[in-house]
Amino acid sequence: MATKKSAKTKSNTTRDSVKSLREKIEVIQSELVEQSAELERKSDKNVRLLAEFDNYKRRTQEERTKLFKYAGEELAKAILPILDDLHRTLESDGKGKARSILEGIELIVAKLDKTL
Repeated sequence: MATKKSAKTKSNTTRDSVKSLREKIEVIQSELVEQSAELERKSDKNVRLLAEFDNYKRRTQEERTKLFKYAGEELAKAILPILDDLHRTLESDGKGKARSILEGIELIVAKLDKTL
């Protein structure tokens, strides 16, 4: 009789151990699913951040290129009238007074200084 009781106790203990292990496995599997989902969210976030940073670099490079392109264009537009004044001075008949030619050149230099 003692052996039957002992066998029954061992059987109950084994069932309890198996049940406990199954519960632990379920908890671990649940945690694994949660961690996998969290990893997926973080991975997605990293991919988005990298794409956003690449877009930022591309946009800033484009803006920089445009800035240099149009800055040179604006400078050229500002200098054109001054260049016209210099050409008119050179094309003058040269018979004018030296003082008036000098004053014209001084005005042109002043315009250049102001522009630059």
